[in-house]
Amino acid sequence: MAGLLIAGIPSSGKSTFGDWLEANRRFVHFDVEIENGRDLDEARIHRESDEALVDDRAASSFVHILEERYGRVVITWGFRPVLIDYVSRLMRAGMAGWWFGGDWAAARELHSRGKSLEAFDL
Repeated sequence: MAGLLIAGIPSSGKSTFGDWLEANRRFVHFDVEIENGRDLDEARIHRESDEALVDDRAASSFVHILEERYGRVVITWGFRPVLIDYVSRLMRAGMAGWWFGGDWAAARELHSRGKSLEAFDL
C-alpha cells in the first residue's frame, strides 16, 4: 500500500484517527484541513499534488514521492465532491481509500461549533 487517504463527513474522526496512526503505527499524517497540521506546502509537495489533478501519470508520481520521502503516509481530507476524479487518481496510483461516515446531524452540530470528535478508545 502506497498510503492511506481517509475522507468522510465533517467531524467524523478523520484527523483524530490520522493522529493515532502517526503516534501508534508510524504513519506520517498529512491533515489538509487544519491550520496547524502538517500540510503539503510545509512538505514542499503542493505543486506535485496540484499536478496530480491533471492525469494518472502525475498522480502516480505524487504518490511515489510521498512513499519515497515519508514511507507510510495517511492523508485526512474532507474533499469536495467535485474533486472525486482526483481522489480516484490517487487510488489508482496505489493509495487505499477509506470513508468515515457517521450521524450527519451530530456531525453538522459539531462542525458548526468548530469541534470534532474527541480521541476515541482504540
